[in-house]
Amino acid sequence: MKTSGETISRYGGEEFVVIFPGASAQEADARVEEWRNRFSSITFTSGDEQFHVHFSAGIAQISEAPGGESILEQADKALYHAKRTGRNRTVSHPHMPASALDAEMITLLIVENDPSVRQQLEDFFSTRSFISDKPVRVITFHTRQQFLEEDWYHPEEDYVLLLASSIGIDTLPFLKTKYDFRNVAVMIMTGEEETERVEEALREEAEDYLLKPFRVEDLGERLDGVADRMFI
Repeated sequence: MKTSGETISRYGGEEFVVIFPGASAQEADARVEEWRNRFSSITFTSGDEQFHVHFSAGIAQISEAPGGESILEQADKALYHAKRTGRNRTVSHPHMPASALDAEMITLLIVENDPSVRQQLEDFFSTRSFISDKPVRVITFHTRQQFLEEDWYHPEEDYVLLLASSIGIDTLPFLKTKYDFRNVAVMIMTGEEETERVEEALREEAEDYLLKPFRVEDLGERLDGVADRMFI
């Protein structure tokens, strides 16, 4: 299946990078589709059971990206879009709609009334620049009212809502009726004295909580796990 000029390398646990020298995105798409269809037709055996294995692929064209990291980012976006729109398919980055490119980004909403904590979180995640290997955009709110009045929600995007329990748990039932929460993951930041409120938040389908004070690095790792469960 592979020609002499093509290069295949492992990139992460279950991901591979393929280089097609001199090929256009359309030609690369045709080659990957040929591989995908042939691979999907192979019958595997485990004990008495037989099964088929499928894969999705994202394609980026080198002439459209300034460097290696940007090329991989474009290919990743195309791959995520393939997974989100049915799996077992190939998506080419040059042919993705603008709305799909935006949808692969996670928007982090920080609702926190303590200005020093809010600034620390904004600085950390803006510098970190990702959640669960997806690019992140950070929006902050200093009051519940400001958060409720802002027009931040778009159904094609993914959100992580980082909510201070002191100003936000009561808003969860309202938010669930106003928005489709299948694309909103909720993390509660709370103090030890508010344990009962955490239980209330979890009943309202918050994904996780973290007790203050905490290290922002630990919060980043927890949000990676929340996003992995929700969006991949």
